[in-house]
Amino acid sequence: MMWYRPNLWYWSGGIWGFPEVAMKKTVEDFRFLAEHNCVGLEVDGYRGYWATQGPEYYVMAQVTYDPLLDGAALMKDYYRRAFGPAARELEAYWTLMEEARDRMVQLPEFKTGSQHRYGLPPVFEKIYTEELLQQADGLLRQAAAKTADGPEVYRQRVAFVRDGFEYTRLLMRTIPLMTRARTSGGKDVEAVRKADANWAAIKDVIERSGPIG
Repeated sequence: MMWYRPNLWYWSGGIWGFPEVAMKKTVEDFRFLAEHNCVGLEVDGYRGYWATQGPEYYVMAQVTYDPLLDGAALMKDYYRRAFGPAARELEAYWTLMEEARDRMVQLPEFKTGSQHRYGLPPVFEKIYTEELLQQADGLLRQAAAKTADGPEVYRQRVAFVRDGFEYTRLLMRTIPLMTRARTSGGKDVEAVRKADANWAAIKDVIERSGPIG
């Protein structure tokens, strides 16, 4: 008997609220499981970080119910119903994050296992570059513009994803500051001050938007 226990949302930063999404691979995995007589699931690591991982939760729930779904059609429907006039921009945004996650797990220095989790920040820095973050920011700005005059629900959803993005960006800007603070034994006052300010900003984002990280 085959059981499936994915530890997604752990190895690629999901445990900290990073956008660990792998929708295409999830669809492929569940089709394989169905075709090879999997009899049970035990999903580990779910933390409810909807602003940074929401599409992954959605697709996994859907293919758990029907593992032979057309994944591309499923996600097109998701973006259309969730984001209305900004569907194309949000699809591009989440595809960007999905591709970033795929690149990360292919890096030679990427390691799985609990003993390696604190070695991940330098790997994050190779993936969530300022260039990628600027690209993501641009897509969300376009989405906000497209939903500015429409139903409130679409504006709220785009803003919620924006909060998840801001959380991710703040984390990435804090990693080098924390490295400086640690290597200086706390004597790099500027790094400590800036890191503290970023953590305060992260707290504000979480308190405003809820389930982010």
